[in-house]
Parts: sequence; structure tokens; C-alpha cells
Amino acid sequence: LLLEAGGFYDENPSFHIPAYWTDMIKSAHDWNYYSEPQTHSSQSLKGKQSHLPRGKVLGGTSMFNAMQYNRGSPFDYDEWAAGGCTGWSYEEVLPYFVKSEDIQIPELKPSKCHGSGGPLTVSSGRSTSLADIYLKAGQEMGYDIVDYNSDTPEGFSMTQINTKNGVRASTGVAFLSGTSDRENLHISINSFVTKIYQRDESCWSIFYKEW
Repeated sequence: LLLEAGGFYDENPSFHIPAYWTDMIKSAHDWNYYSEPQTHSSQSLKGKQSHLPRGKVLGGTSMFNAMQYNRGSPFDYDEWAAGGCTGWSYEEVLPYFVKSEDIQIPELKPSKCHGSGGPLTVSSGRSTSLADIYLKAGQEMGYDIVDYNSDTPEGFSMTQINTKNGVRASTGVAFLSGTSDRENLHISINSFVTKIYQRDESCWSIFYKEW
């Protein structure tokens, strides 16, 4: 059972057009969260609060984020594992990233950190020759040109983005399209969870309302 408080990922064509992602902010598809009033940041904003867009739609915030594909630092995963999160070390989670990925960047295809044939498309974010100039500037300052989604992420890198043939590659479309015939998956949209009943650290029932 997959419950989604928002609607379906195809109900708004703008979801799939990369340049329209800002149109979704503060829309009906945004939870419209704000930070607490800040002491050191957000000083020029109303109430000293930052707006925190989060997706209320099947596919979540991947439906209108800036599409940059960034797994995070390997060191963070290892810290989580060391802190008691069994199975969350970088070495343990890497196979799942590789399995889920369909890398479209030729120079990264041989990498052990990337995969082909998975549901989530990863493309190059290079859209202008200025990107190459930035990389060259980084080299001149002594930094390496790296793949920031590898086990050596520190340096300068071309961005990696979730698009496929110019269309947004959201997690909703990537992982849920084509699953309508699965007997072990039921998706309920516009379903807001109000209560979760647990027993012995397991979920026994869920209360939700349709809106």
C-alpha cells in the first residue's frame, strides 16, 4: 500500500518540463513549509524564515526540484552505520544506487559507482561551454576533476541531473510507471494519513482521509 497526500504525477504537464520547476513552488502541489525564524540566516526574508518547497504529489519533491542528482558524501553513510544504522554504510548502499541507475554520461559508464539499465536516468548537466571553463579554473587552483557521486567526491565536477531526452526523470515516473498490473502494490492518491497504529515496532493499521 502506497498512500500519497497529493495527486498523480501526470495531472500537471509542467511536472515534466525542466524549465517549469519554479512554477510549482507555492502551488497546490507544494506543502508550503517554512523554516523557524532564523538568528543568523534568512535575515532579509519576511519573518526571517526560509521557504522550504516540498512536493505534495506522487513522486514527492522530485516532481519540481532542480533535478541535480547527488547521493551525498560516502563519509555520511559510514557515520550513520557507525552510529547504529545497520546496513547503511557506503559500501552496503552503493549496490542499490548502481542497480537503480541508468547513467547516460559516456565517461562514467565504466565506473563501479554507476549502473546502466535501471529505472532512474542520470544525464549530464552540461548546457553551456562555461561549464568547461569552470572546471579548468578548478584545475588551475589545484583541485581534481571528480565524479561527485563516487567514493572520491571532493573536487570540481560537471553536474549530473535526472532528465531523460530533455524530460524530467522523477522518482514517481521512474519507479512507479508501468506498475499498474502488480498485484502486490496498491496506490491511493489524495490520501492524507492521520494516524499510524503500531505494535511491537510494527505497523498494524493506518488511518487516513481522502481529500
